[in-house]
Amino acid sequence: MREIKIYTLLAIFAVVMLLIVFGVIFLSGTGKDAERIEEAETENEFVPPQDFEYDENLIEDFNNAPVKVEYDYTLSSGEKITIRIPEGVDPPPQAAVEKMYRERKE
Repeated sequence: MREIKIYTLLAIFAVVMLLIVFGVIFLSGTGKDAERIEEAETENEFVPPQDFEYDENLIEDFNNAPVKVEYDYTLSSGEKITIRIPEGVDPPPQAAVEKMYRERKE
């Protein structure tokens, strides 16, 4: 009778250990996949090409737009400039403004 209790306790102990091992092996990495996907999405940001040929009509329409918004930039040289862009157009990045300013000075 006592031997049956010992074997029963050993069997329960073995089942509990198998459940713990299963949980550690198969369920520990479930949240890591979502983190990897988020990291991959943030690492691959789209950067538009900086060298783009514009149509003359597009440049003329851009320059003659009726409502313009002013954006202030501080160049790497410390000089502050203001550019005016038609309303609804995203402002250019700092690097593009510096490149345009250098080309205009030359």
